[in-house]
Order: sequence, then structure tokens, then C-alpha cells
Amino acid sequence: MLVLYLLQHHPDLWDEVQGWHDDADGYRPEIFQWLAFPGFADWHYQSLIDASVPVLDTEFGTWVGITSWGSPYELYVYPQLIRAVYGLPCRCEDLDGLR
Repeated sequence: MLVLYLLQHHPDLWDEVQGWHDDADGYRPEIFQWLAFPGFADWHYQSLIDASVPVLDTEFGTWVGITSWGSPYELYVYPQLIRAVYGLPCRCEDLDGLR
């Protein structure tokens, strides 16, 4: 809610979101949720930005934009985060097999 409040009242912050850009088809994924990962170091966030995962650094912390929608399990075990931060190949289909 904090990030949504900030973005609604300071729309210029959208320009500060890193790693969130149009793909080759001109499509920019929708951000469904913003999560904080207090244990992440700067290199984690840079890995996410390099992997085109939206990251917003504010005075209230650094937030990661989740661009997929599904069950809470799928949101918090986000394949794109696993690939970017840990360098492990991971697909949504792989997560389905863990249930």
C-alpha cells in the first residue's frame, strides 16, 4: 500500500522504476504487487534490474515489482527472481511440480 500511495501522489516516481521497460513488442508488463526484501544486498537488486524485474528505490526502502499474478505461493516463489538472484533455471512449470 505504501508504494501505491507514493506512486499515486508522486507520479514522477514511475520514472524512477528501474528494470521495467517495453519489450520488443512494445509491451510493458503490469506490476501487480510491490514487495520488500530486507535481506537483499545492492547486487541482488542490480541482478533483478539486469533481468528486467522492476525495482524502485525510495526513501522508505527498495521495492521489487511483481509482474505475475497467481496464488500467493507463485507470487513469493517468483521464477524471474530465482533466475536473476540465484542464477538457477526456473520456470512456472517447475514450481507446479513442487506443490
